[in-house]
Order: sequence, then structure tokens, then C-alpha cells
Amino acid sequence: MAQEYDKIIKENLEKVVLQLIRKTTHIDPIKGEVLYPELHYTIEREADFVEKITTNDNKTLVFHIEFQTANDKSIADRMFVYAGLIYKIYRLPLRQIVFYIGNDPVNMPNKLSMPTFEYNFQLIDLQSISYKEFIHSNIPEEVLLAILCNFGGVDPEMVVEEIFSKLRSLQDSNLNFQRSVRQLDMLSLLRNLQPLILKQEQKMALTLDIKQDLRYKQGAEQGAEEKTIEIALEMLKKGLDNELVSEITKLPIGQIETIRLQLKAADKNK
Repeated sequence: MAQEYDKIIKENLEKVVLQLIRKTTHIDPIKGEVLYPELHYTIEREADFVEKITTNDNKTLVFHIEFQTANDKSIADRMFVYAGLIYKIYRLPLRQIVFYIGNDPVNMPNKLSMPTFEYNFQLIDLQSISYKEFIHSNIPEEVLLAILCNFGGVDPEMVVEEIFSKLRSLQDSNLNFQRSVRQLDMLSLLRNLQPLILKQEQKMALTLDIKQDLRYKQGAEQGAEEKTIEIALEMLKKGLDNELVSEITKLPIGQIETIRLQLKAADKNK
């Protein structure tokens, strides 16, 4: 499951990394360049994200960002290794941040104490940041992070509705909107909020034409995906369960469940 979260984060991080740096440090980046250091031949895991940024006062430094879905007592050891390898490659000032997105209280060390020096990195629990820091963004990928933040006493259902509304206003097609909703659905599992996501999906389906909502309109690849979804629709209509439909069509379980909910809502409107 953690791999699914990692995939979503990595898919979206490039578009929001400068905003994350700006909102969680005292650094104001004006541009960035994604770096791909070849670390995997030395250690088992690749770094989540490495970017060279230029600040508004014309300084250049490298940011290394990791996301953790669970507490890891050895995180400081791993970050220390990353630090040495990244610095060896780029020879630039290095800042490291670990964003904790798990649901349990954060309980990880962010430093190593040695006899001759002390190494540390910045550890940030997204639940310590208000969701309002992200909900007002005009970048869909940044809005998605709001589901992982602190709601500040606001009813979670209202926050979910606000996130859906914002995502809908930012997307130029139903296809892109659905992609964001699928990612939101997966991230919501980290906060035990998936029932609210599914409820909101069902409410929105009442005003959406399901056929239009599920159709790729351009390109051979889009047409193939549309056909796969049409097949999934027919299979669900015939009463097949989500797991079997997913196995046959290769569509994610979450997407199958979304299609099923939309079918139910469309049937109610007939």
C-alpha cells in the first residue's frame, strides 16, 4: 500500500515542490530544476525527490525531500547516507526535509549525534499544517495535499466537499478531474476518510453524465482506456464483483468502486 502512496506523491511532487519549500522553510525559491542523482547503485532505495533551486536572493542550493507514511526509527541513518551521496555529486549547500504523512503520531529521530559533529534534517508532520495552506492553491496537485493536513476543528465532510469543489474548478476536463479524485481517494486512506470521499463521489454523480464523465475524447490511448471503462461498466451491470472486474480490465479497485457508485447514482436519476 505504501508504494501506491509513493507513486501518487512522486507523480505530483514536481508541480508543488517550490510551494512546499516556500511554506515550510524560510527560503523563497523562484525557480527549480529537478535532479536525478543515480543513488540506487549504492543503496537500496532511490531518493524521493531532489531539486536544485534558485532563491529570490540568487542563491543556489539542493533540496532533498522524502515522504514517510509510517514511523521509521532508522530514518536518520538513511537521510545521512543520502546527504553524503547527494553532496558528493553536486557540491552545493543541501537542505533535507522529511514530510510525515502517516496517521499515527510522528515518532522518528531527525538527527544523529556523533563525537565530532551533529547531523540533522527537517522533519515536518503534515498534520501540523492547516489544510488552508493548500486548499486555496490553483495547482490541483497542491490542493490534494489538503486531505493530509490539519482541519482545525472544521467538519471533515465540509473539508472534503471543499476539496472536491476546488479540484472541479481547476480541472479542464472530466478525465483530469477523475484522475485527481482517484488520487484523493487513495490519500484519504491515510486519514481514514475514504467513506467521506465515496459519499462525495456519489453526490457529484447525480449531476454528471456518466458516459461523458468516463470518456477519453482524443488519441488511440484514450480510446483504448474508454473502451476498457465501457467493458467495466457492462460487467458491473451484470453483477460481477469489483475484484473480478479489476482483475479482467486491469483497472484499479478504487476506480471500479467509483464507476459502481456512479452507476447507482445514474440509476436513481432515471
